[in-house]
Amino acid sequence: MKFNRSVYQALMMIGQFGINMLVPVFICSFLGMFLDEKLGTDFLIVIFFFVGALAGGWNVFRFARRIYMKLDEFRSRRPIDIIAKTNPIVIIDEPQSVEGKQTKKNLEEFHPLMTLRYSATHRSDSIYNMVYRNGKAGSPYYVKRFFI
Repeated sequence: MKFNRSVYQALMMIGQFGINMLVPVFICSFLGMFLDEKLGTDFLIVIFFFVGALAGGWNVFRFARRIYMKLDEFRSRRPIDIIAKTNPIVIIDEPQSVEGKQTKKNLEEFHPLMTLRYSATHRSDSIYNMVYRNGKAGSPYYVKRFFI
């Protein structure tokens, strides 16, 4: 296979989404734990966790806009076009919350090889080719209630 630098750059760009979200969450959480320990409190970790989640969400939002821009690093091409050439496998967790018309249109731009939709509560109009359904009859480990 021929080395294609722009494909690897696009894949690294996808990996940066996770990094942009997780790093602020971890840093703020550890800072909250540290301050809780030093000050003898137990609520700062929660506050700092949410601050990190907001910062991470803002980072991802800003970074996501770049995927549709023509960038010099990609020889004035859009990263979405380079990613689409690889025909990725798209995995959607809880698709019922994101399967609007605009989302479906945007997902088609990836030219996915296949799309996997994982959910415990599929809507009846969003079931395409169900591979497995877990329910009372399908699993001896079906949990009906939680007790705390």
